[in-house]
Amino acid sequence: MGSMLPVPTDKVAVTTQTDYCGNVIYENGTLSRILFDDGYIMMSGATPTYHYYIQDHQGNNRVVLNQSGTIEQTNHYYPFGMTFGEGTENSDNRYKYNGKELDRMHGLDLYDYGARMQDGIRFTTIDPLAEKYYSISPYAYCANNPIRFIDPDGCVIKPIINAALDMIKNTLTTKDMDYVKLDKNGNIDASLLNSHKSESGNYQALSTLVNSDILIEVNLSADFSYMDNGGKVQDDGKLTYQEPDNDFVDSDGGHDPSSTSTVEAGKMGIPLLPGKGRSGSNSPDNTIYIYINPNLSEKAQAEMYSHEGNGHGLMYVLTRDRDKSRHQIDDPKRGSYDLNRPLINMILKSKQETVKNMRSR
Repeated sequence: MGSMLPVPTDKVAVTTQTDYCGNVIYENGTLSRILFDDGYIMMSGATPTYHYYIQDHQGNNRVVLNQSGTIEQTNHYYPFGMTFGEGTENSDNRYKYNGKELDRMHGLDLYDYGARMQDGIRFTTIDPLAEKYYSISPYAYCANNPIRFIDPDGCVIKPIINAALDMIKNTLTTKDMDYVKLDKNGNIDASLLNSHKSESGNYQALSTLVNSDILIEVNLSADFSYMDNGGKVQDDGKLTYQEPDNDFVDSDGGHDPSSTSTVEAGKMGIPLLPGKGRSGSNSPDNTIYIYINPNLSEKAQAEMYSHEGNGHGLMYVLTRDRDKSRHQIDDPKRGSYDLNRPLINMILKSKQETVKNMRSR
């Protein structure tokens, strides 16, 4: 007959049950911590202790401070999130790269993005919106470009530069600008935007774009990728820039849909729309991409966004028709009359409002 021996205590696994209720975390049924945008609150019984993040432009938590301002943790990251030079002096903070929780269970070191888990340069499961990005691996993180993009929830990539948001806000009045902010996922906050009513055509255009079922990305970049009409993705897209000629400044502004009041010139912007169009420069997926030349002045950037975003982009959102969303020149060789008057009128109205708003500040 065999004998029963007690298991040594150092061989017994201790299990902790963690429950996530929105931004409140419970461990073994007891309130453990409360998350907020700039840090978290640790609970010890009924006593709260505040901890604060210092973040970089990508939302990575670089430093954790306690409520006295003492550094508790420092983090440095490789582009895809692996840490190096990590200092964890007095902190058990698990929220690091992109502000996501690093799950070190079983030594796997996975970041929890909500929709998916990220393992280094890839996700562990297929993108739930893979049909929107069919030119990219469904496992890729940030379209393999974590310097330019962030991925707030494992579903949708977003531009990371605040300059693009500033450009959009520059088309608006000072009052309307107060209602245009990013939410915690890096999107323009639709709830805040919808809470304000404005007679501004540019504000109403922005509201239509933000509330659309089509994803729209706005980028300040001279380089872009596009899909040609043969279905191949090309990486040679390039915007060009020419210095302004002060002898030809448009003092009134807004009368030419394709120029700027500053008379900066070149290929200043481009909209990449879904489907196939005569230009042969199409969106590589089902997203609308708006590219504006970053070499333009602040005023010219806002005017070109009025053209590309509030013109071509908005017309496509309203009509879902590539032909109605393009310029229709009756003689392209002479650059003469544009037959698409609804588009031209939309562009001019938005551009003139932008010029007026920029000059009023």
